[in-house]
Amino acid sequence: MSKSKSSVVKGRHGEHGKLGKGNLLDPGLGTVEATHTHSGSHTDSGSSAGTTNKPIVGFTFSADLSSVTAMSLTFKGQSLSLATTGLTVNHTTGDTPTVTSVVQSIDNGVTSNTTAWVPVTGATNYEVASSVKVAKVSNFKLSQHKFTFDAQDAITADQEQVITRWGKSTTWNTDTIDSNEVYRKQTVDGKTYVGKTESHTNGTTTVYDFHIYRDDNADGIWTEIANGKTNSQYIDSASHIVDIAQLQTLLAASASVVG
Repeated sequence: MSKSKSSVVKGRHGEHGKLGKGNLLDPGLGTVEATHTHSGSHTDSGSSAGTTNKPIVGFTFSADLSSVTAMSLTFKGQSLSLATTGLTVNHTTGDTPTVTSVVQSIDNGVTSNTTAWVPVTGATNYEVASSVKVAKVSNFKLSQHKFTFDAQDAITADQEQVITRWGKSTTWNTDTIDSNEVYRKQTVDGKTYVGKTESHTNGTTTVYDFHIYRDDNADGIWTEIANGKTNSQYIDSASHIVDIAQLQTLLAASASVVG
C-alpha cells in the first residue's frame, strides 16, 4: 500500500508587474505531457499539451525518486541544462513509488519564489500546479493600494498608487473591480490581510490569480507582499477565493516588509 509524502509552489504579478513576472520555467498553468525512461534513474520530459512553442521541462530522478539529478529546458528547438538548486521531489512509498510533485524554491534575496509541478495521470503527465512569489524586502516598486471598506468590511473600491521611473507619484488610479474578481479581508495569526482572487477559465480548468496585501502600520495604505497563480492549491473549495491561512509558511518570508 502506498503512502503519500508531502507536496507544494512560484509567482507572477498583476496589472503593473511590481513583484516581477515568471520565467521560461513557468509557461502558465496547464497540462504537461511527460514520457518515462527507466535505466537506474527516472527521466521525465514534458511539453505543454497541444503546443510546440512552449517550454519543455525535463526531470531526471534518482533511482529511489528521492532527488532530481538533472533538469533541462527545451524551447523552440534550443536545449540547455539547468541547475537543480532548490528542487525537491515528493513521492509515494511502497513497492512502486511514484512522483507526486516536483517543487522548486528559490530565494534571490529580494523575493522568495516557489513552483510546483504535479502529475496528472500516474507519473507520465505533469502540470504546473501553482506558483507563488513573496516579497522579502521593502522597496518603492511594491504595489500599494487604498481600499474602501463598507460596514461589513467588504471592499467596495480599490485605488492603486501610480509608480513612475522616478518612484511613487501622488496619483492614485481607480482599479475597477471586475465580476471575476473577489476581495476579502482575512486575519490569520494576529495579522490582517486583504486577498484579491481573480478567476479565469482555461479550457475546462479554472485558473486563479491571487494578490496578498498587508497594512502593518495602519496608515490605510496596503502593500502587496505576495502574488501567485494556481489551479486549486491555496484556494478555499467552498468560496473559491485565496485562503491566506494556507499560505502562512510562504508568507513568513515577508516578515521584514512593512506594509
